[in-house]
This record gives sequence, structure tokens and C-alpha cells, in this order.
Amino acid sequence: KYYLIHEAIPRCISAADIHLHVTTGMGILRTYTTSRIQKYDFQIYNGALSRYSGRSIHLETYDFLGNVQLRTFVTNVVRHSENVLRDIYGERGRRLSVENMDPLLKTRLEGFLHKHYDRKQDINETGTISFDPNIINELRVESDRVREMLRVENAEVDEPDYSQQLVPVTENELQSISDSTANILPVAEETQEVNLDISSLPEDLKELLTSYSNNQRRILKAISIGEDAQTVLERVAEEEFSVPEVLIDEINSAAISTIGCELIDTDDFSIIEEYAELIKSALTGGLS
Repeated sequence: KYYLIHEAIPRCISAADIHLHVTTGMGILRTYTTSRIQKYDFQIYNGALSRYSGRSIHLETYDFLGNVQLRTFVTNVVRHSENVLRDIYGERGRRLSVENMDPLLKTRLEGFLHKHYDRKQDINETGTISFDPNIINELRVESDRVREMLRVENAEVDEPDYSQQLVPVTENELQSISDSTANILPVAEETQEVNLDISSLPEDLKELLTSYSNNQRRILKAISIGEDAQTVLERVAEEEFSVPEVLIDEINSAAISTIGCELIDTDDFSIIEEYAELIKSALTGGLS
């Protein structure tokens, strides 16, 4: 089962990074940043015929490998994840020691691993099933007894006369009641499907919008119609165990791959002007 470590451990590191984003607002590298910076100068296009020949570029690198706190954090995540995987698959052997690890992070990693890797044994494995006829007969007799107790024969039930309790209501009063009720009933916006009307869109934009999940469309619709987009974004982030910044990056990454540019302007949190009206038109076809 140890082949799972090659897939599961990177996902656990990613889950730990999201945990830090949620709890501290910073990911792993920002949390464990280092002051040890190495600077390099390189000359580009040496020996080549180019107008940039002889120019230099300046690079700065951060020595994360030498950060003891970062190494301890990653080591704890890897060891704890491996221990949980061993428990899930019933592997024998001594468990790796984990020291000074955030209890909440441990709980979230355990939940993540059990959700994605705790599978039942192969359904092809056979087992022996035995039946006790005496117990089955006792259960049948008890069931018949309960059914007889619940049966009502020739029972006369007096139905209440509700006609005496009716109060006449005028049309204006009925409309007033309807209006006041509409302000009280909750609207489960987050559970509704966002419909698409892409008939008039260019092909690349059609491909992009159909590739987005319903939650991503909810975010785009909230931004495009001027709804409280930040609230919608935070609600989706909670549902997907993510953070708003990551959700925006995922939307923009897909847009760059399909239409060649970002769709959401992160400076003013809006759809870029070139596609604003097209996106709004496509996403405001109604909710199912």
C-alpha cells in the first residue's frame, strides 16, 4: 500500500497549506519565510547576436532548505499522514514520531485521508453468512404481533369541520400577507444551479464557461451583477474547504488557458471590461 504515499503525501501538503491560509491568512512558504537571501547576477545572450547581448538580470533566491521550522512542519505533516495511512490499511510496524504538531491540523489531515483513502475491502472477497431459523421465526412472529396491534377495524373517526373556522380575507389583505412572507422566507441561493445562455458567445468563451463548476459560475455571476460578491466568495470557499484567493486563481488560470487572459481583475474585483457584458448576459439567464 505504500505506493499511495506518492499520491497522498503531496495532497496532504496541499491540505496543510490551505489550513494555514484559513487559520492565519498565509500559506506554508509565507508562514515560514526566511531572511537568508542569495543574490545572483547573470549576463544574458552571451555570444549571441541580439540587441539584448551583454545585459544582466538580477535574481534573488530564498534559502528555504535551511529553514529548520519549515523542515519540521513538513516532516510532521508527512509522518502523521504516513501513520494515518498505515492505520487505514492495517499495516504493521512502529509508527513515526510526531512532535509539537497543531492538533487541529492533525484532525483535518485525518479526516481528509479517511475520506479519500479509507475504502472497504475488495467486493470479490468472499465471506460466510449464516442464518438462524429460530431467530428469523421469532422476528416474524413479533412483526405479526405489532401489525395486529396497529390495525384498527371498523373504527369511526370524527373529521373536524374546518368550515366554521374559516375567516374571509380580502384580496388586498392576501397580497399584504404574501409580501410580508416573502421578506421572511430564506432564499437558499447557494444550493441553486446557475443556468447558462451561451448561444451568442464566441467559441472560446463557450468552452470556458461550460468548463467552470457551478460554484465558479456562482462567483462570476455575483461579480457581474453587482451582488455581494465577497459574501458569495467566502461562502463557496467554506463549502470547498478553500480560500477566496485560491478560488479566484483557479478561475483566472482556466481563463488564461482558454481565452489567453485573466477573467477577473483582482485589483478592483470585477470582470475585465472586454468580457463583462458577455459574461453577465450568459450567467443571468435565470436560476433553476
